[in-house]
Amino acid sequence: YVNEIGGETRFVSPRVEAMLGYRPEEWSFNLWRERLHSRDRAGVLGALAAGVQSVEPFTLTYRIRSRDGQWLRMRDEAIVVNEPEGGRSVHGVMFDVTRERRTELELRASWRERQQVVQSLHRLQAAGTPEETAMAICDEVARIRHVDMVSVLIFEPDGSVVPIAGRLPPDAPVTVGHPLPAARAAYLRESATGPWIDEWTPGRSDDEYTRRWLEMGLSSSAYVPFGAAGKVYGLLAAGTDARVGVDAVTRWLPSLAEYAAVAGALLIPALSGRQATQDVAGPIRRAITEAAFVPHFQPVVELESRSVVGYEALTRFNDGTPPERRFADADQVGLGQDLELACLRAAMEAGRRLPGGRWLSLNVSHWLLSQLADPSLLAGHGRPLVLELTERLEIRDYETVREDLRRIPEPVSIAVDDAGAGFASLRHIIELYPRYVKIDLRLVRGLDTDPARQAMIAGMVYFSRQTDCALIAEGIETEAERRALRQLGVTFGQGYLFGAPAPVDELTELRA
Repeated sequence: YVNEIGGETRFVSPRVEAMLGYRPEEWSFNLWRERLHSRDRAGVLGALAAGVQSVEPFTLTYRIRSRDGQWLRMRDEAIVVNEPEGGRSVHGVMFDVTRERRTELELRASWRERQQVVQSLHRLQAAGTPEETAMAICDEVARIRHVDMVSVLIFEPDGSVVPIAGRLPPDAPVTVGHPLPAARAAYLRESATGPWIDEWTPGRSDDEYTRRWLEMGLSSSAYVPFGAAGKVYGLLAAGTDARVGVDAVTRWLPSLAEYAAVAGALLIPALSGRQATQDVAGPIRRAITEAAFVPHFQPVVELESRSVVGYEALTRFNDGTPPERRFADADQVGLGQDLELACLRAAMEAGRRLPGGRWLSLNVSHWLLSQLADPSLLAGHGRPLVLELTERLEIRDYETVREDLRRIPEPVSIAVDDAGAGFASLRHIIELYPRYVKIDLRLVRGLDTDPARQAMIAGMVYFSRQTDCALIAEGIETEAERRALRQLGVTFGQGYLFGAPAPVDELTELRA
């Protein structure tokens, strides 16, 4: 274009029609001025006046409305020229920089978002539970522009997909902590080979889950798997509504991938630990609910006469798991008390069929003592009861144990297990004054040929006489061991020499 200073437009390129919608003969300086954005007009006219006074090229940037009403971003590159015939005019070129300006603004917004992502990634830390950690991740992802909904989905071992946290609309067809529909879960698992984007459009075969999301305006969603060692543990999912669509999702997908990487780093250790716990807890819960165990009883005999005086109740699990391991696992996953109580109830019930006049020895942890104040647990058994304190759980407060023993309504005797195996059993003897002390089988094994073991047991016999308690030797397997124990003054014993642990129906006394 060429404008006379203070006058009319002398020339404008025909391109003005394609750019602004006006024919060259319609275009004028006054029309240009009128179409300027009201917020830009004063500044642009001031910059034009300053440029006219200068001999240097100058640039004007402004917004102008085209004939069809659109606001365009323009840049004018101009210079004042002295005309050969006299006078001065402004020669310039108008550039439509609307697209470039929009790109610039998007780049700035993207840079700000990247800064925001970097800062939020530094803020994220593992919380007390995977759910709390996942919620913190969702809170940070929800800060991204145009993210309208976000959730962390976990792939469970049973094939389900469960959201453990989310920023979701109130009426969303998703509930935190509840599995997604099976068809949706299967689709997500099958697709989780890498990040992907879904566009949500109505279809004839849409299920209720899909229809509800579409009714809420969901237009696009992105999913990024997270995992370790080739195993996918879950997905970070985010969606947007119809205002921006798939373009926005594509823009923030890289940021979502970074959050997913952090989700994996923070969540997988806790999820792995939780899964390991569930793997351990599952069989234990089934054993409790299905009573998948059988009480066994091993006879305790008077060593001199070999007559049975009592039975120790033990537990054997149907799946063959050693009792020591099963109880240790149960303690680890917080089910030790439930398992122990279930086994005690079963032993009490089966023990009713034992021969009369025999005591019943029950293995109990110190925790179970507080439960035995319940009269229904031990009442009506009709035989002497011995509570054999196990060393499975450490006793830290002996006064509480003594108080629990005093509250048991039925008369019971106390036995301390594994004497001679360690400090704990000796401490139990000193603190609890038991009626019976059981000699650890490692002292009994081969004692008939070992003077050191004989001396140790002789000392225990002296101790028992001074404290008025009776010794029960465990693990007796040979006649030589029985004779040696009897010669040393041990009164009672048990072991395979007298009978292996067996269900009540298979006990020798009952079969005879």
